[in-house]
Amino acid sequence: MFTLELEATRNQYANKDIPEKVFMGFGYNGKLWRQDKSFSSLERLDMLQYFAYMFVLQQVDWTLWDASSYQVVNVLPKKKVERMGENPSPRDILDVILEEFDRPKREEIKENCSERLKNLERFCQVTGINARVLNAQDIFKQEGEFEGALGKALDYTKRLRTENPEIVRKIVPANGNVGCELYLPLEIAEAEYLQEKLGITGKFGPKSEKYFDDCI
Repeated sequence: MFTLELEATRNQYANKDIPEKVFMGFGYNGKLWRQDKSFSSLERLDMLQYFAYMFVLQQVDWTLWDASSYQVVNVLPKKKVERMGENPSPRDILDVILEEFDRPKREEIKENCSERLKNLERFCQVTGINARVLNAQDIFKQEGEFEGALGKALDYTKRLRTENPEIVRKIVPANGNVGCELYLPLEIAEAEYLQEKLGITGKFGPKSEKYFDDCI
């Protein structure tokens, strides 16, 4: 028998325990594709646990946000990040991410992202979850769609670095990769975008995302 054990955290804007519209973001899996085909696709089957929760909560309007293309910020060359300057526009950031994503040397990342998107759609079909699946990379390509949300997130992240540097340090790894600093504004922007575009006011995910959720 399946037992539903969910922890709901409400902020000052919430007017109900479970919002009518909720999204969940899914990140990168680097084990789905290899050019030499040395091993088969290795999707994380533990993700089905999240789909089990979604199945129980079928009164919720679910959106799955495929953020696997965020992996590109982990491999952005330092010179490309520096070329954008200290205050890049949202469009500059998105264009650099898309440009890097399409480089031939990023083929493996591109193929892994493609497989992850297919698997999210397959999981919906197998479990009978009626959820919309959105690919962040596709949204980035649409002029103006994501830029406003990212602009707000960039401004907010700057304030966080001054007002709450401790939480930023917990999120942004001190590994010398300046591209990783884009992760936090991207995470905040996705929630802002989905609320503005689709009226989504809830986020579903593991406790490991706590610090991102606190910022959002």
